[in-house]
Amino acid sequence: MNVNLELYKEFPRQGVIAQVMAGKFLAGDKGATLDVSRRFDSGLRLGFFATRTNVSAQEFGEGSFDEGIYFQIPHDLFFTNYSVGQVFFGIHPMTRDGGALLVQHKSLYSITGNTAKYEILRDWQHISD
Repeated sequence: MNVNLELYKEFPRQGVIAQVMAGKFLAGDKGATLDVSRRFDSGLRLGFFATRTNVSAQEFGEGSFDEGIYFQIPHDLFFTNYSVGQVFFGIHPMTRDGGALLVQHKSLYSITGNTAKYEILRDWQHISD
């Protein structure tokens, strides 16, 4: 996706982040994606997304809608030493739909999101151990 607009809303109390991305997708279609995810104290993140674009069913199978769920598991759950990596896994009912995102999309928010004050305070006990 060639993102033209990206908006985020954090709900720190619930650990939820809502994201809206609008722009041009891999198939050349234009539209928007809503992504909502929750991060648990263990570092596990569960989320879902839905995308609506201007591509027709004749052009791309099921047409202008894409949806799915995903989860991210931090390496720390499996290793005794600290590791910054994570495993990402997503499920899409149809993978040929319009509205397909580039999975490696790295926004500024995704790179700096863990520096929010409420996230530092939440994780402080794990940092100081």
